[in-house]
Amino acid sequence: MGPWFIRDESRPFRPGVAYERLLAMIDDARVTRYTVLRGPTTGQLWTVAKRVPCIAHHLGDCHACRGRIEPHLASCPECGVRFGAWLDRNHLGLPDIRPLPWDPDGVED
Repeated sequence: MGPWFIRDESRPFRPGVAYERLLAMIDDARVTRYTVLRGPTTGQLWTVAKRVPCIAHHLGDCHACRGRIEPHLASCPECGVRFGAWLDRNHLGLPDIRPLPWDPDGVED
């Protein structure tokens, strides 16, 4: 189980997978450029894998400029964006919680 989800209409309640498992599925060609995913770097929104930061470069795509690249590169030769991995399994890519100004817990005296 993990924070990455693969859209599969035949198994809609499939549990999430860990980043390492998702990479293994890419290596086995079970996840392709056109697989729909959601996870920490998508803001938990469903996105085509070739546009997902931390995943797209493993599939040979730059998530930033949409250019084709070699999967082993650490950054895109066209736009310069660096590729990395999201390994924080606790926050699922969600932003920090900040209280609203009118929230009594958020007002400092």
